[in-house]
Amino acid sequence: MDTINHIIIIGNGFDLAHGLKTKYSDFIYWYLKKAVIKYNKDLVYDDDLISIKPNSNAVRYPIPEFSMSSTEQIINELERQEYLNHFKSEFFNSIVRKSIETNWVDIENEYYNTLQNLIDQKIRTDETTIFKKEVSNLNLAMATIQNELKFYLTSQIRDLEISPMTEILDHLRAIKSNASKANTLILNFNYTSTIGIYLQELVISNLTRLDIHGSINDKYNPIIFGYGDEMDKNYSRIEDIEDDEALAYMKSFSYFKTDQYNTLIDFINSGQYVVHLMGHSCGRSDRLLLNRIFENEYCHKIKVYYHHIDENHNDYISKTMAISRLFVNKSLMRDKVLNINKCKPLAYAHELELSTMQ
Repeated sequence: MDTINHIIIIGNGFDLAHGLKTKYSDFIYWYLKKAVIKYNKDLVYDDDLISIKPNSNAVRYPIPEFSMSSTEQIINELERQEYLNHFKSEFFNSIVRKSIETNWVDIENEYYNTLQNLIDQKIRTDETTIFKKEVSNLNLAMATIQNELKFYLTSQIRDLEISPMTEILDHLRAIKSNASKANTLILNFNYTSTIGIYLQELVISNLTRLDIHGSINDKYNPIIFGYGDEMDKNYSRIEDIEDDEALAYMKSFSYFKTDQYNTLIDFINSGQYVVHLMGHSCGRSDRLLLNRIFENEYCHKIKVYYHHIDENHNDYISKTMAISRLFVNKSLMRDKVLNINKCKPLAYAHELELSTMQ
């Protein structure tokens, strides 16, 4: 067999393994807490997502700190009679509520679902003007969330010292050993640069690194925020609307801003490769891009570095289910995904505990 190249896909689980609180639910809590702290200082808070101020009959006084230990507590306190808590964006309201209900929310997927609901509403009412206004409001909320998310992730990186994890170093060394005469592509889906601490430790020959969704610290490769499943059966409805603003947060158009996507396509078409999945959820918001990688004729195998909970529990099966949703050809999926005996945990429990104690 000819030399096989390697693609190392880095997702949010990689950052989480290093103690970074990069889930969207973490971000939402940070944003609301920041808003309340600002309210406590000025006794008023107002931006494009939310407004906090006492109602006309209430005495102005700070919100107690003990009520800020979770998103749910903050919302409960704001909804008491003493405060007027006004969500300016119904979309933001919905993702906050979902975050409270499940402690997890996919903002990009929720954006897509909201956009589809607006299209349903337009079809029922034939109200083009209202539709355009609602899409504009939705996109304003997304722009504000994206900007706040950038500030949040910057603070996470600044406030947490990150060190390489032994087991992840071992994984990368093993790939490096197998790829000594091959090409290696690191495909980083995170806005952060956690993978960079490993590249300082390891010298990998013929290495290409792509921050495919941009970086919070790179003005020439700004973050890409939005939805990326043009294969969805309802996607064509967005194009049929013929309103460019409805396409503003579809990832495909943001890929045109740099040469990152083209570099990726050139790599996957250059010869056989193995995919190493490290911390990517394989969610539908990245379906089109991941499908191009997984179903490509040169994709030889897909190795999953799963989340290890304990000796009897891990997320390998749920991860393969997520991968399956990205494939059109299910037989091809079964041929390419390695079974659990040939896959490994990204890190074991003791490594995760050490990373969060740093």
